[in-house]
Amino acid sequence: LSLLCKPQIDPYFFEHSLGQLTENIKAYRLLQAPPAGEQCTLLTLCRDPFDWFRSAIGQEIEGHMSSLSYSLSSAGVHVDPENQADIVQRGLELLMLRITQALQHVNTLDDLTVEVRRSLDQHLNFPDTKSFEDFLFLLGRFLQPHFWFASQFQPVMGFGLNDLESVSDGLWRFATDRQDAYLLRYESMPHAYHSLMETLAIDAPPELERANIGEEKPFAEAIQTAFSTTVAQTLKELSTSNASRCLGYS
Repeated sequence: LSLLCKPQIDPYFFEHSLGQLTENIKAYRLLQAPPAGEQCTLLTLCRDPFDWFRSAIGQEIEGHMSSLSYSLSSAGVHVDPENQADIVQRGLELLMLRITQALQHVNTLDDLTVEVRRSLDQHLNFPDTKSFEDFLFLLGRFLQPHFWFASQFQPVMGFGLNDLESVSDGLWRFATDRQDAYLLRYESMPHAYHSLMETLAIDAPPELERANIGEEKPFAEAIQTAFSTTVAQTLKELSTSNASRCLGYS
């Protein structure tokens, strides 16, 4: 809500966040008050945090174009304004370099709380407030899979990663007496999904279909190139948190 109420938020993210908020409210209502005689089962996913970040960038690249372009120009990096693919690639490389530098000012990734993030302009060289605010927004995207279960999921649901019980490879059950809740690992999806269907005694489950494929999105090649660089590999190695360790990604 705090993000949605900011007048500076890009229209792209306003519309998407507004839609997500609406769907989240519907899901929460269904969980709290399922239709009479029906049982509501919660399914959620986890993914390697760095791969999630790369996928999110690809999904949202339309909304990031202006901030990536501004970050380059404000840092004195000359790019052809007509070459948007170059802006994407070099802008992402600069972003990941700055995130790496930010991580060098804390003991662990988990220390990058909102308060600490707001003070990073004292350590990193940002030419103006807009450049710093744009960075904070993208830094939040990078950190989201590391903090989401603790800051968003658990406060709403009342249970979190410490309540996980292993069912099979890539499938966990949350130990709760409120409703059935399961966590599936994205990288183990076929096996985890099959195990889940067996656990739920569903004899004829629907087939999994691939959709929203990153390779088919705009600037996919430029994004892939940026995430194949040395700075990206360094950042991936630093992408370790309590959540990633708990989920077996570190």
